[in-house]
Amino acid sequence: MTENIDPLVQVFGLLKSRSREREAPRSDLEERMMTALVERQSKATTRRRAALALVACLAIGGTGFAAGGGVEKLKQWFGMVELVSPDGQSQTYSLQGDELSDNHGSKVGELTITPAE
Repeated sequence: MTENIDPLVQVFGLLKSRSREREAPRSDLEERMMTALVERQSKATTRRRAALALVACLAIGGTGFAAGGGVEKLKQWFGMVELVSPDGQSQTYSLQGDELSDNHGSKVGELTITPAE
């Protein structure tokens, strides 16, 4: 006599036997993952080194610029005042604080600005 096996029991039995059979791990997948990780870490290290080198160059350059009188030169560039007389003649002075100086550095006068009412 043939046994009547429930199809559901048969399917569960097959699934159970399949879950015990594990696939062998793929070594190429692991190698690819490790290669990608190493590349990512090396790129991050390269970026950090480049950023650090840039910061060092800026710090050294800024120190040299300040030591060479660059700050005073910048102040002169942005602290220039042009005074125009009523007859149309103009003259340029450097402004340091409230003091106006001519091209030779001698004090000419003071600049005061009063708000218009």
